[in-house]
Amino acid sequence: MDDILKAPKFESEAAEARWWFENQDKLAQAFETAAANGTLRRTSLQERRERAALASSVKLDPADEKLARELAASKGETFEVYVKRVMHEALQLEKSA
Repeated sequence: MDDILKAPKFESEAAEARWWFENQDKLAQAFETAAANGTLRRTSLQERRERAALASSVKLDPADEKLARELAASKGETFEVYVKRVMHEALQLEKSA
């Protein structure tokens, strides 16, 4: 039943609406089961992603952190978003080298 709780990526809003409609009974049953056995939790997908992201931490040199914060601000990004993007780009470059 857990698999039904994992909504796929949708090609369109209409496809998403159709999936939710077609699976509403299974989702309702999964909700009732979780409520009955005490496993119902109140978290959003965003909260789960944030918790997963918090699982990784890297200590930066203070000068590097200061520079990263300045560059993030100059690009209108948060420090976290900026560092994740720069890290991703650096890893992709390293992978292709």
